[in-house]
Amino acid sequence: MTYDKIKINKGYKTDLPTLESGELGICLDTKELFIGGLEGNIDVVKDNPSFNGHIDENTTQSDKNPHGTYTEFSQRGINVKWFGAKGDGITDDTSAIQATLDHIGLLGKGILLIPDGTYVITLTSSSWLKASSNTIIRGMGKNSVIKVKNNNGNYRTVFGPNATSETYNTVLTQNILFEALCVDQNITNNTSATITSGDSVDNDQKVIDFRNFSNINITNCTFDTCSGVNTIMLYSHTSDKVSVVNCHFVFESNPSNAWYDNTTVFVQCSNFYVAGNTFKTTLNGNLAYATTAIEGHKGPGIIEGNTVINYKVGAIVASASTADASTDENNIIAVNNSLFHVNKGIILWAEEDKTLDNVVVQGNSVSIAQVQHNQTSCQGIALSNLVSVLGDYANINISNNVINFQDEGTGRAGQTEGSIYGIGIVGAGGGKNIKVFNNQIINAPVRGVYCGYQSVLYENIQITHNQIVNAGQNLGVTQSSRVAIALVYNGVFKDIDVRYNTIREDLNPKRGYNAIYATTGTFTNVVIKDNDISSLQGDYRTDELHANIIKGNSFIKYSSTFPPVSGSYNIGDFIYNTATPVAGETFSLYRCTANGTAGTITGLTGTVDPTYNYLVTMTGDVSQLHVGDWIQLAGGASKKISHIAGQVVRVINTFAVVTDAVVTFTTPTLQPCARVEKYSTVAPASGTYLQGDIVYNSNPAAGGYIGWICITAGTPGAWKGFGLIEV
Repeated sequence: MTYDKIKINKGYKTDLPTLESGELGICLDTKELFIGGLEGNIDVVKDNPSFNGHIDENTTQSDKNPHGTYTEFSQRGINVKWFGAKGDGITDDTSAIQATLDHIGLLGKGILLIPDGTYVITLTSSSWLKASSNTIIRGMGKNSVIKVKNNNGNYRTVFGPNATSETYNTVLTQNILFEALCVDQNITNNTSATITSGDSVDNDQKVIDFRNFSNINITNCTFDTCSGVNTIMLYSHTSDKVSVVNCHFVFESNPSNAWYDNTTVFVQCSNFYVAGNTFKTTLNGNLAYATTAIEGHKGPGIIEGNTVINYKVGAIVASASTADASTDENNIIAVNNSLFHVNKGIILWAEEDKTLDNVVVQGNSVSIAQVQHNQTSCQGIALSNLVSVLGDYANINISNNVINFQDEGTGRAGQTEGSIYGIGIVGAGGGKNIKVFNNQIINAPVRGVYCGYQSVLYENIQITHNQIVNAGQNLGVTQSSRVAIALVYNGVFKDIDVRYNTIREDLNPKRGYNAIYATTGTFTNVVIKDNDISSLQGDYRTDELHANIIKGNSFIKYSSTFPPVSGSYNIGDFIYNTATPVAGETFSLYRCTANGTAGTITGLTGTVDPTYNYLVTMTGDVSQLHVGDWIQLAGGASKKISHIAGQVVRVINTFAVVTDAVVTFTTPTLQPCARVEKYSTVAPASGTYLQGDIVYNSNPAAGGYIGWICITAGTPGAWKGFGLIEV
């Protein structure tokens, strides 16, 4: 680079001439330093608080030492006021700021210093503040404000590369730092600006936008207000090194503008770091205008310790774009973020023909305000379920997150039930090696954990050690959709492990329907067992599991009388006999082979709601009934009670419409499977026995029998010896 020679004047202050722009003047008597500005001489020390250097009386002319005092000074900061900026909130300072940037560009590097003040700027689709490589743009804090002028209209960006519209995406910009600066896009006073989704980038109204870059850093800056399609856009397949740290964003949309998709910080590059930032919206009444706080594409990258308030989406973690030839692992970490009153927490996104690979989502706190946002879908942490997002997912770890939804109360209708869940493994491209571990999900309106996509393979999925509380609490959606853990949507499931989860329903009356549901799809080596399931009202349905699933969630119950005189029993339950056993006459264990409830009901009738025929209004003493009981109306089909509210009973599935029908329990079928062994020296001569009962020989001898078997039931029945012992 060729440097212009810098002229330095030395003399007494009274003899100081009017300096040309950029020319230095050193007062030998007062030791003051002045620089020529557009409107006269500027006192460097007075107008540049960062400069505290000593001025040497023997400073030589810059044609002999072009990197002397002036270079040392420029490294401390070149004040925009030296080039005529006023910072009074009225004067248009665009030209002065750009002149400062141009001057730094000529030097090859430097610090642009913006003192306290409000600096009004004018922008268009083809003119912005153009920064060259090796530039630091430094304010003095939140009172150093760059403000878009009133009624500026549409524009591309506030800061961008030193390029034209034609070369915008190709000019390489390196080593840029934005520090301690405030930018106000002034949207409430720029109503002539309009943004429509899908507009040209010339109208996106960004703040910082580079498309070919390396080492862009933004720290301790405030963007209040920001309003464009993106506030920060750092987007390139081949670029790297971005940090956005400890910044504060306040998003506000033009109230007269239609909704447009927007992301406050959008980075696509290698080696990005977005940490410690705060994002909030002032939209209050219509939160959906602030769409996404953070998008991190490609990676490696870290999204850490950010706070997001009232946005529709907290963060998107995405693969490289389809146009990117890279096949490297993404290696993106989203950890310890706090997302408050969002509609969706963290969404993972794999572009078509790409794999989002090696992602950790850990230790995040997600508060979903789905009622407040009033959207038709909501998710805590999920793979994107959009049919247009067709990439694959691999090596995903979702662990130690807390996801909490708003209480739906009596429920809301009109929801997209298949798109509402706490954690979703539902990407259209399929996935493998995905771990959902040790998360806490509270009040998921429809599903707690949801896995599966039509005809798509999900392989080696672990859903373990999670705590799911009050899943399916939105009574406004279909009853069968309200599930704590669901493997559905006709997915292809291979090597799936669902174990050691705690599923709990604390609501009264009960709202959830199934604890675990996995019936539709193809299941290979799927294990669902050893989960701790409980409900305040005494039941949580777990019987809808595909025949190919390895199960182990049956309940063990106890009774001292057989047949039992009380209690409800479901197919697969084991019932231990706690009475004193009688050898050869009583059984120690029974297995339920047909659902039912033991006992009798007195004086109770029911009328089925003709519209919602899973609701039955009871007449009589409803305290005889409990959640989980199996009942019949007038001897009809047997149904299981899912919850009770006053005199109204809800059942699983539906009844035929009847009025004042007698209510009875369905008698369970309990199959004996472990009679207490009996020993004797002879075949029984008394007592009652069933066919197949065995009495063992307590004194076996050569030529005798091991024991005797009952071939005809009776008292004592017909018996024959078995197991002849050799002589």
